[in-house]
Amino acid sequence: MVQASVERVLPMLRVRAIFLCTERHVYLQSCTAISTRIPSVQSWPIEGLRRIARRRRLQRDTALELGFRARGGGVKGVLAGDDSLLLNFVTTASRDEAVRAIESAVELTLEGGRSSLPPPAASRLVEMRERWCHGLCSNFDYLLFLNDAAGRSFNDLSQYPVFPWVLSDYTSHALDLADAAAYRDL
Repeated sequence: MVQASVERVLPMLRVRAIFLCTERHVYLQSCTAISTRIPSVQSWPIEGLRRIARRRRLQRDTALELGFRARGGGVKGVLAGDDSLLLNFVTTASRDEAVRAIESAVELTLEGGRSSLPPPAASRLVEMRERWCHGLCSNFDYLLFLNDAAGRSFNDLSQYPVFPWVLSDYTSHALDLADAAAYRDL
């Protein structure tokens, strides 16, 4: 079990909270009651955890993004259908301690027949590039993956995902998507 002071990061909102990881759940208790969007105490089951990603927050390597199977009402993560939770810890050491506690809790649930968490996105760059080159994933999915591997998150406006501008014609009233001249030469 690990407990730490954190800041939950959402677009246009930061909430101070207490983070607690047990063998079965991740809990977050808000320290302030300024927002009606977020209940004062929230929990997510460890068995619903789909991904862990270390992140940077304000150029400090202290954040952690957790992706859980969607249960509605949450911020959608990079993986379609996930609830995403971005937490900023006080120190890198406290963040890493939380990661170890979560990974230990996940290992305990493996006995129930669950597979392990997927590897970090950065370790799958070659695989995803090959999938994209062979048409096995869309341009949008590939760009989402690249943004995730680069540490970008929909929860943090300072690290929001980026997408290239592909159109060259912004003046026409009607756009012919079949015309190659409508696109930039990237």
